[in-house]
Amino acid sequence: MKNKKPAKLLATINVLAMIICTLSIIIAPFTEVKGKGVKRVKELTNIENIKDDTLYDQIYIDKDYVYDIRTNLNQVTVNCTKSFVVSQDNPKYKAIDGVLYSKDGKKLYYLPSEKTNSFVVPNGVESVESDAIYKCSTLTSLDLSEVKYIGYKAITYCKKLKNLKMDNVKKVDRHGIENTGLKKIVIKQKVKLEIHAIQSNVSIKHKKSFTQIKPYVYSCYKWYKIKEAKGYEVKVIIKDMSCPKDKRTVKGTVKSNEFDNKIERKMTKQLKELQYNFTINKFGKIYFFSEYEEYIIKTKVRAFKYKKNKKIYTNWSDYMTYDTVDSEWC
Repeated sequence: MKNKKPAKLLATINVLAMIICTLSIIIAPFTEVKGKGVKRVKELTNIENIKDDTLYDQIYIDKDYVYDIRTNLNQVTVNCTKSFVVSQDNPKYKAIDGVLYSKDGKKLYYLPSEKTNSFVVPNGVESVESDAIYKCSTLTSLDLSEVKYIGYKAITYCKKLKNLKMDNVKKVDRHGIENTGLKKIVIKQKVKLEIHAIQSNVSIKHKKSFTQIKPYVYSCYKWYKIKEAKGYEVKVIIKDMSCPKDKRTVKGTVKSNEFDNKIERKMTKQLKELQYNFTINKFGKIYFFSEYEEYIIKTKVRAFKYKKNKKIYTNWSDYMTYDTVDSEWC
């Protein structure tokens, strides 16, 4: 009997040791982020095993995963902070230095949110896809010199981003760059900007003399500021696509880079005469609330300044076309 007690005690100690070891494996990788209820996992985790409200330093993508990269098959948001690791046999994705690209290297899919403070897109990358650079909390400088296309909401909520190089970009899709720390961007004259392409508080720097500048329009009621401009001439065309010949034109001159009260009154008058279903909020945004009708508003502008008491102008911008089929707000 005296020999059994130490044996039982040893067995109990072994069981407790196993429990503690198991708990340490489960708990150790997690670090609570105070005040947010978000956990962090430091070890490599398969994308199919991730959980909500969790940041993952490393995410593994196996050879069979070819699905969406921001939300996995379980509809869990993918929050990768440091690095992706991808199976060499995966037919859709590959990782270079922990950043996720398409297999052919032409598309940037995901820059981990805490990867770096300065990022240069490698040679051969042609497009930045939707949500590819999202909430990158440490990113201050971004070089997209090789990129030709910036997708829908491709660069968003990067609050520390101050410098952006995009020398060869040919098109920026809707909401392509928004909610960043950018104050100015240098782009070429022939870049195609969709409606709401770049956040409206950004100053677009043109490498042209004043009279050679072709302004860019943000929406049907707002455009990007032109340095040295003393004002802007505005032309707006309004029409109902069910009767396109019945169109109205509104013209005016404003001091700022958006509609003033005078032009808003002119717009309201024309829209009422055409019996359109709309309203205008306090910010001058036009809202159409008929889901059965398609309306078009096209806006173009040119800036002016004075030289020896004489007005000189930039070129006219292209028309920015707002279609109610695409969005309720102009």
